[in-house]
Amino acid sequence: MGRKKLLVVMICLIVLGMLAGCASESASVQMQPESAAVEETEQVPASADDTAKEEMIEEQQVSEEIIPEEPALPPMEPAEQIRMLGIPVQLQKDGGTRFVPVKNGDAYDQNVLSLDEETWTALKEDLREQDGISYAPLDRLTELIELEQGETEAGIVYYAKRISIGEVPEGVKVPILMYHAVSDDCWGYSDLFVSPSRLEEQLAWMTENGYDAIWMEDLCHLEDYDKPVVLTFDDGYDDNYTELFPLLQKYNVKATVFVIAGSLGQPHKMTAEQVTELSQSGLVSIQSHSMTHPYLNTLTQEQLEWELGESQRIIASLTGKIPNVLCYPSGGFNQLTIDVAKQYYDYGMRMAGYLYNTSVDPFRIQRFYISRQSPLSDFQYYIKQTDQ
Repeated sequence: MGRKKLLVVMICLIVLGMLAGCASESASVQMQPESAAVEETEQVPASADDTAKEEMIEEQQVSEEIIPEEPALPPMEPAEQIRMLGIPVQLQKDGGTRFVPVKNGDAYDQNVLSLDEETWTALKEDLREQDGISYAPLDRLTELIELEQGETEAGIVYYAKRISIGEVPEGVKVPILMYHAVSDDCWGYSDLFVSPSRLEEQLAWMTENGYDAIWMEDLCHLEDYDKPVVLTFDDGYDDNYTELFPLLQKYNVKATVFVIAGSLGQPHKMTAEQVTELSQSGLVSIQSHSMTHPYLNTLTQEQLEWELGESQRIIASLTGKIPNVLCYPSGGFNQLTIDVAKQYYDYGMRMAGYLYNTSVDPFRIQRFYISRQSPLSDFQYYIKQTDQ
């Protein structure tokens, strides 16, 4: 009996093992549809968020694509050299269009024209770039800032601005002072050489007491000045640059210098470059003292036209401003002188005289003479006459 029971137990175990194996296979078979369902789930269309992401990726890829640049403009070719607002510039040309080198700002540059913010903005769409320099179309620029073209006898083409004098109120007293050289090196007639220390004393007193140095072009808005005075310097001596100019800068005072256009660069006279720099400073108005400093009342009409016209053209080319004031050399003038002067200028100044009143003939303006011997009290007396 014991052996039979053992055999039965063994058979039962074998059967149970076989049944367990079948159950395992059945479970494996049952899990296969779930795995397939997972695979099918991965093939289901993406959600809305996933679609948006894909579109963003596609857009980014498009934006990262290299967009071909527009073909570069052919380089401009050098054209003639001119003077633009007193600055010597080298024009460039592209076909029939000429371009001027320009920059944004008011700092003085010897070869590039400085433009204020308003002009620069107006021209911005028309600018060309070449070799790191901006260029503006010449015709567009001259039209925008209303420049006039001229040419000197030497063939220098220039573009300059005409000074507008406006309407000058009548009956206003404005003292005009006449100087010449400013130096202690009296190489000529000593009476013409005002000492720099004496001039500084005068400028200091003037500014401390509320007097405003103006130009003749400021007469049209005299209401802006309580105590206007005009400081003038005849002949254009080189010490007007070396001695006078630093004093004008120190006290921020305006002055007018009458240059003999045909004498620039000669001994004891300013150079053309110095004249340009003074004009660009905003403190000095460069005006005409004729071409050769003759007695104008001895000349013919043709000679007068050359003396006054060519002087104006040379000064305009150097400063970019068409001079509108003539100082009669040595005070010599007559009616013919005045008639010819009116073709070119708005004012004519005499030598020594009395207090200027805006009601007088603008071509017979008088001035007070300041010599080397003039004490500070004389200077004070002259300009105080507006208080009387």
